[in-house]
Amino acid sequence: MEPLKTKKKVLKTALTRLRDKVASAVKDADSIALRLFESKTSDLFNDFKLLFDSIFVTCKPEELDDFIKEKETIDDSIDELRLNVNRKMNKTDPEHSISSVASCNASVLSDVKLPTLSVPTFNGKIENWIMFKDMFVASVIENKSISNSMKLQYLKASCKDESFASYTVNLYLCC
Repeated sequence: MEPLKTKKKVLKTALTRLRDKVASAVKDADSIALRLFESKTSDLFNDFKLLFDSIFVTCKPEELDDFIKEKETIDDSIDELRLNVNRKMNKTDPEHSISSVASCNASVLSDVKLPTLSVPTFNGKIENWIMFKDMFVASVIENKSISNSMKLQYLKASCKDESFASYTVNLYLCC
């Protein structure tokens, strides 16, 4: 986990530097510089996504919520950076404004911030299994933005007792 935390620190530093650079240079930047800022911002977003996917898989269940909140904060920061660059880009390059509307709409729809749902918990009573399974499938399994390894981590974390974790995973795989 330490290498992941080190990488997270490096990426946060890179994000801060890029944000500072954009803030100081965006006013006088030409369209080439703005496209470079846009590209670097997208690269950082992808790097953070991969990093947090790894963190979510390896962290302890009790740490998961803290890491999720941290990722949401970073995503908000990157979104703000993207907005600053795109606003300036639209002013300097009207063609970009027209072509980016469709991609921006698709991006906004896929990055909509919904309230955090609590993952249902399973207490080990078989009579509660169907309700738990239905809620878990709807909130986690059918969420295409969550990797399979993260879904398994959520499943393990949703058991109130550690002894139910393997039972739940086996029961889930059977159903």
